Amino acid sequence: MAIYKTLIDDHRTMQIWIGNMEQVPPEDISTRAVFIDHLLEMFRVHHLVEELAFYLPLKAFSAGIDIYGRHQTHAQLIQDLEDLRLPEVCWHEAAPRFRQLVDAHFDEEESALYDLCADRITAEESAQFAEVYISMKSILLSNATGTRRKDHGNIRRIEERS
Repeated sequence: MAIYKTLIDDHRTMQIWIGNMEQVPPEDISTRAVFIDHLLEMFRVHHLVEELAFYLPLKAFSAGIDIYGRHQTHAQLIQDLEDLRLPEVCWHEAAPRFRQLVDAHFDEEESALYDLCADRITAEESAQFAEVYISMKSILLSNATGTRRKDHGNIRRIEERS
């Protein structure tokens, strides 16, 4: 269904960025900061848009199912990502641990939640959710990119390497 594919594609994009971030040498603090800033932006936008375009509409179709417990993990992941900035962080341990937490969250969300909810919405509703998700994400990211002018060149170079 369209919304599930859209969300999974978004997860894979974030996982690629996390994998690339892990490759940054511990001493390259400026590149690490660019990755962390970009990933924070991606996670915050994903969290907000997923909430508005997927979880809230799905709540109407999912009486009795705890759908928010899994979604609230995003807030903790954002905090964990912000903590990677701390100078005392052991990069070689913290970056892979962060990736493992994200992978576990995405795996749980994609298997347990999406499978559980797949029979609760129609293909048409799924397509509408996906359309709203893509539109909202595009608007939020374009606004965020406009406020991040100083890092824009760094992000573009990193995206070209990805």
